[in-house]
Amino acid sequence: MFDLRHFMFSVIFMFIMTCWYLVRGCSIPDILCFLLCVGIESGDVRSRTILGFICTLLNVYEFFFINVVMDRSWITTSRISDEYENSVEEFIQFAKRNGVRVNNKYYCPCVNCVNVIRQDIELIREHILCDGFLKSYTIWTWHGEVLE
Repeated sequence: MFDLRHFMFSVIFMFIMTCWYLVRGCSIPDILCFLLCVGIESGDVRSRTILGFICTLLNVYEFFFINVVMDRSWITTSRISDEYENSVEEFIQFAKRNGVRVNNKYYCPCVNCVNVIRQDIELIREHILCDGFLKSYTIWTWHGEVLE
């Protein structure tokens, strides 16, 4: 028997949790993983339908708001400029949204770590600001950028 209250609660809960994860800067794969766990645990067909709907909304969000190509000219500018600092922050946000996190660490694209060593996000910020960003790293595949 269809329970409208349960259905609406599920929709609202999943929507609120999705928004909360987006605001916290979680990556789309992390959010999809959470939603998948909720859908599987419930075992309910309606919950899986809601899950599909929210996943579709996330894909639309990702297409229009995340996959905007960021200007990469800052990589070669002076590290003491405001443009460089602001762009490093944009890169950090991009990496947090899209990159694959392992033990809360991402590959560090600084000139010393060269995307081989994983670091926490604060140390990555420090490395990029102090040591510089790897100039040849213009397509951020290690941080979630998808080649078209």
